[in-house]
Amino acid sequence: MNRYTLLPEDAISVLPPEGGDGAAIRIFCERTMIVFDAAQVESVSLQQAGKAGRCLCFAAPDALLGARHEVFVPVSRPDYPAFLEGLRQYAPQLDLTAEAAFVPESCDHTGRRHGE
Repeated sequence: MNRYTLLPEDAISVLPPEGGDGAAIRIFCERTMIVFDAAQVESVSLQQAGKAGRCLCFAAPDALLGARHEVFVPVSRPDYPAFLEGLRQYAPQLDLTAEAAFVPESCDHTGRRHGE
């Protein structure tokens, strides 16, 4: 699973249903766009995510390859209120109030284990 915390320069939004497709979550990070079908979101929780602070975390497969991602959206982002309102409007099945404990990564992408 890929874990990603949105950076200040990233953008996130909820796209309304269109042409028979359901709502989608769209993230722009650098030159990459990742899209998630809102109906495929597996879990949502509020977490205190280390340096990122309080975040809304969601887990879902991306719409292109089906790779599972865990995305941390800091609540301090200027676009967070619009993102949250989009989720409430277009994905009302999600419980946006659940709290969960943050579990830090145990290794990085080089294979080095943290704490060694």
